[in-house]
Amino acid sequence: MPTASDVTRFRSIKVLLKPPELQHVDWLESSDTDNYPSKQHLLDNDGWKEISIKICQEREVIVSGGFRAKRKQYALKHIGASTIDNAQGKTILGFECSPLNSPWMKSQIVVISSRTKRAQQM
Repeated sequence: MPTASDVTRFRSIKVLLKPPELQHVDWLESSDTDNYPSKQHLLDNDGWKEISIKICQEREVIVSGGFRAKRKQYALKHIGASTIDNAQGKTILGFECSPLNSPWMKSQIVVISSRTKRAQQM
């Protein structure tokens, strides 16, 4: 994990990238971080890669009241970042949802279910 200082100062950060064939990482769901594999183990044995991410080019934006601000951000996008409304009209590769802990309403589950092509993608 990058330090708070690195992020605050917008230095390059290093992150671990999982191999594309690895669909699900069970240990990430555990709150017991003592049982997480070491960084070196992931790099040496499980095909993970360490990459460096720099900030995007600074952009000047106008915010409310006509104030000008400079925007600095890392070029990161969560692979699963989407809303149910955003998924309407799209075909998605699959989704995972636990009915016991789902924050979604039943109608939203129907919408997201209808966006997959085959039942095994759910």
